[in-house]
Amino acid sequence: MALEVTLQTPFGKVSKKTALIGGVGLAGVLGIAWYRSRQTPADTSTTDQTSSADIDPATGFPYGSTEDVAALQADQNYAGGYGPIYYGGGGGGGFGPGDQPVGPGSFTSNSQWAQYAEDYLVNQIGLSGADVGNALGKYITGQPLTDTMVSIVNQAIAFADKPPIAGVDGYPPAFKHEAEPPGPSPTGKAKNPVSGLETHPRFTQVDLSWHPSANATSYRVRIRTNSGRLVQEQNPKGTGITIHNLQKNTSYEANVLAEPAASNATVAKRSFKTKR
Repeated sequence: MALEVTLQTPFGKVSKKTALIGGVGLAGVLGIAWYRSRQTPADTSTTDQTSSADIDPATGFPYGSTEDVAALQADQNYAGGYGPIYYGGGGGGGFGPGDQPVGPGSFTSNSQWAQYAEDYLVNQIGLSGADVGNALGKYITGQPLTDTMVSIVNQAIAFADKPPIAGVDGYPPAFKHEAEPPGPSPTGKAKNPVSGLETHPRFTQVDLSWHPSANATSYRVRIRTNSGRLVQEQNPKGTGITIHNLQKNTSYEANVLAEPAASNATVAKRSFKTKR
């Protein structure tokens, strides 16, 4: 019988054969552990996974986050402190990449209309956010408007159409005007023809506005049919009025004359048609 060679280990004497088998096994286990560690992805639980496509370039924060909304509201040069409203894309309201702004005909509130129009007038036309916000805010709450505010509101209506919800006594979509006409001249005659006459017809009424005429103390507004028949006459002191009790789907002509007028004064005219 051959002598079995033994080795001294911390665990006592073991045969050389046993020690060899154990060493090979341990090396195999260590090799497998090393290989698996190379194949396991690094822990990314603390890594910021926000894509650059999800970051609002205007604020540097993720779209729709508390920080993003707060930053937009704090920026008075960005749509007058409101920021544009976006819908779609991510479903429901809120900001998000790829979302599209609500357009004319799809507003469900006057505030949506005002913010959409304000975003355009400030960011595309270059008007003051404070001026636009003030004018549209007063308009949708039925407050009197100055000449400058009337101009802003008319630009908003031209772009976004009328607000979707009528206010008390029709204000909006009609508007009140608080401008005081200039006093009379020494000659007592107003400058004619009136300039800037605008008509915004609805179903049975029309909103009229025009620029102040030098030396005018009042204005004579007449509404005629295409045949020339007089159907309405009003004498407002301001530079805007809403004419009621018209027929639907009917063509008319609005005439405005600043008074007191000279005998040869020219009347400002503009045709319009009420909605069907």
